[in-house]
Amino acid sequence: MKILNYACLPRETRSGEMNFIGAVMAFFDEFASDLICDEHTKGLYISNYNETIFPIVDLDLPIAEYNRDVLNELEARLQRENKIADITMRSRYHHLIFAPYKSYIEWLLPEWHRKAIGAVGDDLISAGERLLKIPRTLTPKQELIACLRLLGDPKTSDGVRVGLAEMFLATLRNSEACGLNFGDMKELTEHPGRYYLEVYETTIGNRNKTQSGGKTGNAPRRVPIPRVLSDFIKAREEFVSSQVSFPCQDKRGRKFNSIKDLPIACRGADYAERCGAGDLTEAGKRFLCEELRFSEEKLTALSEIIAVFADVSEAIEDREPTTYIFRRNAGTHLFQLGFTSLQIYAYMGHDLRDELIERSDLDDEILYEMSCLLDNHPLNPKREREVINMTKERSVSRENVTDLELILPAGKKYQIFVKNRETNDAVEVTIEGGSGTAVITTTNALEPPSAEINITKAIRRYYEKIESELKGK
Repeated sequence: MKILNYACLPRETRSGEMNFIGAVMAFFDEFASDLICDEHTKGLYISNYNETIFPIVDLDLPIAEYNRDVLNELEARLQRENKIADITMRSRYHHLIFAPYKSYIEWLLPEWHRKAIGAVGDDLISAGERLLKIPRTLTPKQELIACLRLLGDPKTSDGVRVGLAEMFLATLRNSEACGLNFGDMKELTEHPGRYYLEVYETTIGNRNKTQSGGKTGNAPRRVPIPRVLSDFIKAREEFVSSQVSFPCQDKRGRKFNSIKDLPIACRGADYAERCGAGDLTEAGKRFLCEELRFSEEKLTALSEIIAVFADVSEAIEDREPTTYIFRRNAGTHLFQLGFTSLQIYAYMGHDLRDELIERSDLDDEILYEMSCLLDNHPLNPKREREVINMTKERSVSRENVTDLELILPAGKKYQIFVKNRETNDAVEVTIEGGSGTAVITTTNALEPPSAEINITKAIRRYYEKIESELKGK
């Protein structure tokens, strides 16, 4: 008998959540039994999934984000593209499309749906749609508030919030954020001004004692970080350095000889006392409820959802709500910014899916590539344009040509040359005319031709609009 095609079809989205195929894999035996299938019929259904349904499923849409409209559209597309008769759709394919989602909702509802979403009727899908409206990520407004509160003042006395800032923008688990020292933020050797976090130690349980390694085999890793976070950590390091006389020691008597040895996330204003994961867990819950307006009821419901996800999907590694929300939120940005699946897995510390790839293969140039993508992160501060006045000969080198503004005297003719031999080469823009020549060499390569639409600028504009509204209040 044929089997479901486990080998070549991903059961999770690139951000690690169960997708439609994953739901079929997880619940097939259950809903096939409910349909009173014999072995022959089961084999027919498996063929239908493999040959007609799976090829048109959106692999990056989590099953948790399905609803009646999504399922109806999938059903309509299936019939349209395969010219399936109405009677066959009603008798077979309708069940095959709706059954995995229903089974998924049934898994979620039994214990706690009354307190989470109120009384429910007989319509299971409607109940599931209401249930899954519980937020599992942040809105742009909540993100901007979080950025303002967590990264606003590097002189804050609450070092726990500094740990939350690391989690918020670098997809770190709470124990990973606690394990970092100031010396673990490093600059890419060949690309000054670009920083990454070297994650190789984590705290043990809720204590502030560290150990090598982490939750998965990919936990020790190098994580390029957005400019807004690297600027904050540098300013924080400078401030803490001004407050501490070296050598110093923590309560256990451990000595620190320089600022590079001190933990980034500390307890209160005790700069030598490392946070434990429990400190960030409790602070994170308070932050979500008190400052980002998550209700206690919804946070409790979210904890239950996470526990269920962890039971049915190996990809859910984080059962603590703040870690889950922050990592899911930051992971969504990685996807929007154009990270590949492999880069996302490596960045977030998931086990790498490609057995031919090792973490050591992710060299500085790949980190640089990821760092360039992070330039478009919507929470980065907007760069001021640099002005080049064409009144004298000028040769400059810049990161991004779009950040330059050229002042060209009127009444003159100019020639503009753009040179880039290969996609991966730097771009050189030469402007001749007037009183001189300006040569602008970017370190960023041209993007290869793509049929995909770049949405990062639109996302950035939307965040800027929300930020302006917040500042206007």
